[in-house]
Amino acid sequence: MKIAIIGAGPAGANCAYWASKEGHEVVLYEKNTDFALKPCGEGVFKEAFEYVPIKPEESKWSLSYIHRAEVYYKNKLLLETDTSPFDGYIINKRAFLRELVEYAIDEGARFQKGSYFVEKDDFDLIIDAGGYVSTFARRKGIVYNNYKLAPAIRGYGKSSKIREDTLYFEVYNFGYSWIFPYGKGYCNFGIGGHTNNKSLMLNNLYSFLKLFDVEIVSKIEGAAFPSNGPLKKLTLGKIRVAGDTAGMVMPISGEGIRFALYAGKICYKENYEELFKQKYGKKLENGKKILDFWLSLNEEELKILIKEMDPLKLIMAFLEGEKPSVIEGFKFLKKPNVILKALQKVYI
Repeated sequence: MKIAIIGAGPAGANCAYWASKEGHEVVLYEKNTDFALKPCGEGVFKEAFEYVPIKPEESKWSLSYIHRAEVYYKNKLLLETDTSPFDGYIINKRAFLRELVEYAIDEGARFQKGSYFVEKDDFDLIIDAGGYVSTFARRKGIVYNNYKLAPAIRGYGKSSKIREDTLYFEVYNFGYSWIFPYGKGYCNFGIGGHTNNKSLMLNNLYSFLKLFDVEIVSKIEGAAFPSNGPLKKLTLGKIRVAGDTAGMVMPISGEGIRFALYAGKICYKENYEELFKQKYGKKLENGKKILDFWLSLNEEELKILIKEMDPLKLIMAFLEGEKPSVIEGFKFLKKPNVILKALQKVYI
């Protein structure tokens, strides 16, 4: 097949590699002159590297290996935990994508850098992986009725008070702030959530940064991320969507690279939609239900939830969209409002 791919992000770059490796004629279009311009936390779980030909242990773009997390509430430590089995890496996403595209080119892909895609009739397949700003698939009839975005802010800083193996979060009833180690005393920091109040977001973020004496060394950038789960349909004729373009982001955590890389590996296959739904579709749908539950809690209920839940169960809900068991729910018998909200948002 002759395949056009819009966007050299995780989904598009990975698709270019695997489709070329299987002998397809691939043209990868990237409108920008560099990679990874969308602000991002740059954290990737180990599972994601099963889908790409390049590995963090052999790379220069892997900056930190993560196996711990600390969760804060109002600048006080609420929970610290081992993240196993969900260890992962902080990466330089730009360098990662550059190398992935180089691998695709080595397999025969053509890379049109700084070029917009112009539709031609001779492509057998057109994959829109251009991110949340891309409109091609939407204009061609892919249904976006359930597609929603939430805001995020990201920057880089320096701090001597963070560990190289630890993720730091502060939680709010609308989202969370993060500080991720970025190698050699640097960090990637930001905040994302479900509010349009920019001042609220920045004030919370700066307060969290102050806790770790983070010195800001970059401009503060804003972006959006899909927050409502994947589109109902990922294909329409010869048009397919993948990654952020398809809403492939865990709603409760904002994580998207893992799902985009997997989609990139399979999106040119005939049974793409079925494969993605089997692997991650239900998890992302559950993640939206858990997010709705999270947003329904007040600050005190949120604090109790994090303190009382088993850390692994919390991680499973946050990253895998796994609903806590009924047994876990017994911990909240003295908080009937929490149980009622869980039943309404998650289990019904």
